[in-house]
Amino acid sequence: TTSGADFTWNTRNGESSWQVYIDGEFAATVSDSSYTATGLSASSQHTFGVAAVCADGTSGIATTTFRTACDVVALPWSENFESYNANSQPDCWSMMQTYTSGSTTYPYVSSSYYHNGARALYSYYTATFATPQLDAEPNQLHVVFWARTPGSTTASLQVGLMTDTADADTWRLVYNVPNNGNVWTEYE
Repeated sequence: TTSGADFTWNTRNGESSWQVYIDGEFAATVSDSSYTATGLSASSQHTFGVAAVCADGTSGIATTTFRTACDVVALPWSENFESYNANSQPDCWSMMQTYTSGSTTYPYVSSSYYHNGARALYSYYTATFATPQLDAEPNQLHVVFWARTPGSTTASLQVGLMTDTADADTWRLVYNVPNNGNVWTEYE
Protein backbone atom coordinates (compact mmCIF):
# COMPACT_ATOMS: atom_id res chain seq x y z
CA THR A 1 0.00 0.00 0.00
CA THR A 2 1.04 3.64 -0.03
CA SER A 3 1.47 3.66 3.77
CA GLY A 4 2.59 0.13 4.64
CA ALA A 5 3.27 -3.46 3.63
CA ASP A 6 2.30 -7.00 4.62
CA PHE A 7 4.94 -9.60 5.46
CA THR A 8 4.86 -13.34 6.10
CA TRP A 9 7.69 -15.78 6.73
CA ASN A 10 8.21 -19.50 7.16
CA THR A 11 8.93 -21.00 10.55
CA ARG A 12 11.97 -23.25 10.78
CA ASN A 13 12.37 -24.80 14.20
CA GLY A 14 8.95 -24.57 15.81
CA GLU A 15 9.37 -20.95 16.91
CA SER A 16 6.32 -19.39 18.48
CA SER A 17 7.22 -15.69 18.55
CA TRP A 18 9.31 -13.22 16.59
CA GLN A 19 10.68 -9.74 16.97
CA VAL A 20 9.94 -7.44 14.05
CA TYR A 21 12.06 -4.45 13.01
CA ILE A 22 11.32 -1.64 10.58
CA ASP A 23 14.33 0.36 9.39
CA GLY A 24 16.45 -1.21 12.14
CA GLU A 25 14.09 -0.13 14.93
CA PHE A 26 12.14 -2.62 17.04
CA ALA A 27 8.47 -2.53 15.99
CA ALA A 28 6.74 -5.44 17.76
CA THR A 29 6.89 -8.96 19.11
CA VAL A 30 4.38 -11.19 17.30
CA SER A 31 3.18 -14.75 17.86
CA ASP A 32 2.04 -15.29 14.26
CA SER A 33 4.46 -15.54 11.32
CA SER A 34 3.05 -12.38 9.73
CA TYR A 35 3.19 -8.64 10.29
CA THR A 36 1.62 -5.53 8.76
CA ALA A 37 3.80 -2.43 8.74
CA THR A 38 1.78 0.81 8.84
CA GLY A 39 2.30 4.56 9.10
CA LEU A 40 4.96 4.80 6.39
CA SER A 41 5.24 7.45 3.68
CA ALA A 42 4.24 6.74 0.09
CA SER A 43 7.01 5.78 -2.32
CA SER A 44 9.61 5.37 0.40
CA GLN A 45 12.21 2.64 0.81
CA HIS A 46 12.44 0.69 4.05
CA THR A 47 14.07 -2.36 5.62
CA PHE A 48 11.98 -5.10 7.23
CA GLY A 49 13.65 -7.44 9.70
CA VAL A 50 12.48 -10.45 11.68
CA ALA A 51 14.22 -12.54 14.34
CA ALA A 52 12.90 -15.67 16.04
CA VAL A 53 12.65 -15.51 19.81
CA CYS A 54 14.42 -18.60 21.16
CA ALA A 55 14.90 -19.96 24.67
CA ASP A 56 18.43 -18.53 24.73
CA GLY A 57 17.58 -15.15 23.17
CA THR A 58 16.87 -14.25 19.56
CA SER A 59 18.17 -15.61 16.31
CA GLY A 60 19.98 -13.44 13.82
CA ILE A 61 17.81 -10.89 12.05
CA ALA A 62 16.73 -11.75 8.50
CA THR A 63 16.16 -8.56 6.50
CA THR A 64 14.73 -7.44 3.20
CA THR A 65 14.17 -4.04 1.65
CA PHE A 66 10.84 -2.86 0.30
CA ARG A 67 9.26 0.25 -1.15
CA THR A 68 5.78 1.47 -0.36
CA ALA A 69 3.44 2.01 -3.29
CA CYS A 70 3.27 5.34 -5.06
CA ASP A 71 0.53 7.79 -4.28
CA VAL A 72 -1.44 9.70 -6.90
CA VAL A 73 0.41 12.95 -7.69
CA ALA A 74 -1.50 16.20 -7.19
CA LEU A 75 -1.21 19.01 -9.73
CA PRO A 76 0.63 21.20 -10.36
CA TRP A 77 3.52 18.76 -10.71
CA SER A 78 7.01 19.16 -12.10
CA GLU A 79 9.87 16.67 -12.50
CA ASN A 80 13.48 17.64 -13.22
CA PHE A 81 15.09 14.33 -12.07
CA GLU A 82 17.60 16.23 -9.90
CA SER A 83 16.72 14.16 -6.81
CA TYR A 84 17.70 10.86 -8.46
CA ASN A 85 21.09 9.19 -8.63
CA ALA A 86 22.65 8.93 -12.07
CA ASN A 87 21.86 5.66 -13.87
CA SER A 88 18.77 5.01 -11.74
CA GLN A 89 15.13 4.47 -12.65
CA PRO A 90 12.86 7.28 -11.42
CA ASP A 91 10.45 6.33 -8.63
CA CYS A 92 6.79 5.90 -9.53
CA TRP A 93 7.37 6.05 -13.28
CA SER A 94 6.09 2.97 -15.11
CA MET A 95 8.63 1.34 -17.40
CA MET A 96 6.47 -0.73 -19.75
CA GLN A 97 9.04 -1.27 -22.50
CA THR A 98 12.76 -0.87 -21.96
CA TYR A 99 15.88 -1.43 -24.04
CA THR A 100 18.99 -3.11 -22.67
CA SER A 101 22.48 -2.86 -24.10
CA GLY A 102 25.16 -4.65 -22.11
CA SER A 103 24.52 -3.79 -18.47
CA THR A 104 22.58 -0.59 -19.23
CA THR A 105 18.77 -0.53 -19.24
CA TYR A 106 17.11 2.44 -20.92
CA PRO A 107 15.48 4.76 -20.00
CA TYR A 108 17.49 5.90 -16.99
CA VAL A 109 18.32 9.12 -15.18
CA SER A 110 21.37 10.55 -16.91
CA SER A 111 23.98 12.96 -15.60
CA SER A 112 25.56 13.27 -19.07
CA TYR A 113 22.61 14.15 -21.31
CA TYR A 114 20.55 16.97 -19.87
CA HIS A 115 19.09 20.32 -20.83
CA ASN A 116 19.04 22.24 -17.58
CA GLY A 117 20.38 21.30 -14.16
CA ALA A 118 22.41 18.11 -13.96
CA ARG A 119 19.91 15.31 -14.71
CA ALA A 120 17.43 14.17 -17.34
CA LEU A 121 15.55 11.02 -18.27
CA TYR A 122 17.54 9.46 -21.10
CA SER A 123 16.20 6.89 -23.50
CA TYR A 124 17.87 5.08 -26.34
CA TYR A 125 16.15 3.18 -29.11
CA THR A 126 12.56 2.18 -28.28
CA ALA A 127 11.18 2.60 -24.78
CA THR A 128 7.72 3.11 -23.36
CA PHE A 129 7.40 4.77 -19.98
CA ALA A 130 4.80 6.78 -18.10
CA THR A 131 4.82 9.46 -15.43
CA PRO A 132 3.39 8.71 -12.02
CA GLN A 133 -0.40 8.66 -11.92
CA LEU A 134 -1.68 12.23 -11.92
CA ASP A 135 -4.74 13.44 -10.02
CA ALA A 136 -6.46 15.03 -13.01
CA GLU A 137 -8.79 14.29 -15.86
CA PRO A 138 -7.06 14.08 -19.27
CA ASN A 139 -8.69 17.31 -20.46
CA GLN A 140 -7.18 19.14 -17.47
CA LEU A 141 -3.59 18.33 -18.36
CA HIS A 142 -1.16 20.82 -19.83
CA VAL A 143 2.23 19.24 -20.49
CA VAL A 144 5.44 21.16 -21.10
CA PHE A 145 8.77 19.39 -21.59
CA TRP A 146 12.19 19.71 -23.19
CA ALA A 147 13.45 17.01 -25.54
CA ARG A 148 16.02 16.32 -28.19
CA THR A 149 16.28 13.51 -30.68
CA PRO A 150 19.50 12.40 -32.39
CA GLY A 151 20.22 14.27 -35.58
CA SER A 152 21.65 11.28 -37.44
CA THR A 153 18.64 8.96 -37.19
CA THR A 154 14.96 8.93 -37.92
CA ALA A 155 14.20 8.64 -34.20
CA SER A 156 11.16 10.37 -32.80
CA LEU A 157 9.52 10.79 -29.44
CA GLN A 158 5.85 9.95 -29.08
CA VAL A 159 3.91 11.56 -26.26
CA GLY A 160 0.69 9.89 -25.29
CA LEU A 161 -1.88 9.35 -22.61
CA MET A 162 -2.56 6.11 -20.74
CA THR A 163 -5.52 5.52 -18.50
CA ASP A 164 -4.05 2.24 -17.17
CA THR A 165 -0.29 1.62 -17.22
CA ALA A 166 -0.94 -2.11 -16.83
CA ASP A 167 -2.87 -2.16 -20.13
CA ALA A 168 -0.91 -1.04 -23.22
CA ASP A 169 -4.18 -0.84 -25.19
CA THR A 170 -5.17 2.28 -23.22
CA TRP A 171 -2.27 4.30 -24.69
CA ARG A 172 -3.30 7.07 -27.12
CA LEU A 173 -0.94 9.25 -29.14
CA VAL A 174 -1.21 12.94 -28.27
CA TYR A 175 1.85 14.37 -30.02
CA ASN A 176 4.64 13.01 -32.19
CA VAL A 177 7.86 14.95 -31.55
CA PRO A 178 9.79 14.97 -34.83
CA ASN A 179 13.53 14.52 -35.15
CA ASN A 180 14.86 17.91 -34.06
CA GLY A 181 18.48 17.52 -35.15
CA ASN A 182 19.94 16.95 -31.69
CA VAL A 183 18.82 20.38 -30.47
CA TRP A 184 17.06 20.79 -27.12
CA THR A 185 13.58 22.08 -27.89
CA GLU A 186 10.68 22.98 -25.62
CA TYR A 187 7.35 21.33 -26.45
CA GLU A 188 3.94 22.16 -25.09
